[in-house]
Amino acid sequence: LPSTDTPSCLAGDTTGQCTQPLRCPVEVDDVWGITWQSTPPGDVATEPCPASQAGNARRSCSSDAVWMMPDLIECGSTSLQAFAGMVERAPTFIPGSSSPPGEIIESTSSAVEELSRLTNGTNLFPDDIAVSLELLSMFFSQRQMVFAAESDMPAASYQRGFLQTASNLVTEANQRSWRNLQNVR
Repeated sequence: LPSTDTPSCLAGDTTGQCTQPLRCPVEVDDVWGITWQSTPPGDVATEPCPASQAGNARRSCSSDAVWMMPDLIECGSTSLQAFAGMVERAPTFIPGSSSPPGEIIESTSSAVEELSRLTNGTNLFPDDIAVSLELLSMFFSQRQMVFAAESDMPAASYQRGFLQTASNLVTEANQRSWRNLQNVR
């Protein structure tokens, strides 16, 4: 008789000799840094996101006891989430702000440069990419409003930070996060 802890007992025993219920096996995901615990078919495993990431990761165990792609949309860096919260509360970024154009230009340029720094040289998680895209969209909208009011604004630091952030998001290292984001949304 085969051992009851063999992989065939965990996922699709065809011998009929397995005495344990089917389960998705424990799996260590070295790329994301998450250990998925053995889970019954049809259930969803929930594990904390890796260190320096906030939130929970989820992964479904199919009815055939096969792990599906993990859902890491809630995993994001705590520093990027804190920055996004600060930006969203800043008076110059509130829609309809009465801040002078010069102040909006300065704060937008500084914020874009900081976002570039936070996304540089890091393997980003799906939530990091989603938050960064939302911030870039906000910065772009702010910039367009100010361009309508001021045609001679300095743009070098804004453009440099905007393009560097976009470049940071599409690096080879972040392809897995993009795929995860596409599969979840």
